[in-house]
Parts: sequence; structure tokens; C-alpha cells
Amino acid sequence: MADELREGSPFTARVFGLGVLLCLLISATDPYATAYLQGSMMALDFSTEAALFLLFLVSAANILLRSLRPGLAFRREELAVIYAMMVTACALPTMGLMLYILPGITALGYYTTPENGWQDLIHPHVKPWMVVDDPL
Repeated sequence: MADELREGSPFTARVFGLGVLLCLLISATDPYATAYLQGSMMALDFSTEAALFLLFLVSAANILLRSLRPGLAFRREELAVIYAMMVTACALPTMGLMLYILPGITALGYYTTPENGWQDLIHPHVKPWMVVDDPL
């Protein structure tokens, strides 16, 4: 119980390092699984199944680490910081942000045709930094 009550901030470099690695894992795999494979919805919108799954793996590794090297094991507060980082990472790469932005910035160029006249009706009112203007 005494090691659970160690003094110190849970915001350490190793916590941020592991949290960033797990966030990168979520951010790299979730859009692929959701948009391309149209399969796993582990982090779609604000659901946090991916964060819970990774927290389970980290906790299992932490139990093993605690039995081998108790001084290196993560405390509860540190695990909470890692989990909070992963919950945030679950929302951003999919419906929380990116699944709306990517189609929005490319749709104007993709759907503009001579028949619908968007080149004259819409394009003059859109700032160049808001859309992708590369025709390829």
C-alpha cells in the first residue's frame, strides 16, 4: 500500500512517452479500420473501446512489471493520465474531427463540374486555404 501512496506528480516523461505512443497507435490504426476497412469501430466518435483495450494491456504489463521491478511500475495516477490521453486520441482521428474535415476540404474540387457551375457560383466565395485545390 505504501508504494501506491508515493509522492510526486503523475505527469512524468515516461507517462507522456507511453501516452503519446499509445495515442499514435490509436491515431494511425483507427482511421484505417474505420474508413478503409469499414470494420472495427473501436474508437468511432466518442466511444473509447480502443482506449479501454490498451489500458487493459498496459495494466496487465504493469502487474507483471510490479512483480519483477516494483520501482518501475506505474502508479494509479499515472495510468489515469495515460488513459485520459488515449480517450482524447479516440475522438480526434474519426468522427470527432478528421472524418468530417477530409471530405470537406476535398469535396469542392472533386464535385465541381461544368454542368453544375460551381466554378462560378461557389469557388469565388471560398478562401484558398480552406480547400485542396490540386486537381490530381
